[in-house]
Amino acid sequence: MALLGGVLAALAIITLLPWLGPYSPAADAFSHFRLHYVVMCAVVAALCLLVSRRIAIVAVSMAMVNFAGAAIHPRAASTPDARGIPLKIVTINTLYRVDNTDAVVALVRREAPDIVFLQEMTRAKAGIMTRLKADYPWQVHCIGATNCDTAILSRRPWREAGGRRLGRRGGSVAWARFGQDLAGLTVASVHLRWPLVSDQLGQLREVKDVLGSVAGPVVVAGDLNATAWSGVVRVFSAETGMRPAGGFVPTWPARGFKSGRTCPLCFP
Repeated sequence: MALLGGVLAALAIITLLPWLGPYSPAADAFSHFRLHYVVMCAVVAALCLLVSRRIAIVAVSMAMVNFAGAAIHPRAASTPDARGIPLKIVTINTLYRVDNTDAVVALVRREAPDIVFLQEMTRAKAGIMTRLKADYPWQVHCIGATNCDTAILSRRPWREAGGRRLGRRGGSVAWARFGQDLAGLTVASVHLRWPLVSDQLGQLREVKDVLGSVAGPVVVAGDLNATAWSGVVRVFSAETGMRPAGGFVPTWPARGFKSGRTCPLCFP
């Protein structure tokens, strides 16, 4: 019972900490794993049924709190507006240590988006842009600059574009601003560092400064290393009036171990 009590107390702490995410980066680091906590609480609840029904109910309650924290977050409608300009955007983290140039090029050609956002781009992966140059003549990136690894490829011409590092400990953004043929659309391909090792909110506020005051629509996408329900994303959304788009799309179990076996609960 004492062991179960300790486990339950630990689960209670990591269940409550994410609610402090908007005020504390350290607490916000726990928010990204709410769905993992759901699984942990469910396992504890199943084990507790053999010992105490009351403890099992508490564990189930914590599972529900964590699920609600992940499921209840503001997001833009995923149904396209019939009055808008049709536009398809694909964002891809190419992964530093993976030799996947052929796969990325094939994916882009198969999906045929109007705009492509790329993250974790290095000189070794510059061939992706070279091979797609004929279809995506408008390209901007910051490859070569310190801790700068983002890029944007576009079929449509833009008015201005650029790329730069974010913060002092990594993170980067590539951005582009289009003309009236796309209603003055501004887009940004963003790659943030991991929580705790960097100031994610500070990096996103730099993205806000880079974008400046824009009258048209804005799309910010990429690898934020943060979930849609995290404090950093909620604060950024509140400050900019933007909302996470679409539904929840986990990165697991698509990821696998180096052996090739599927990882059922890899970190998102």
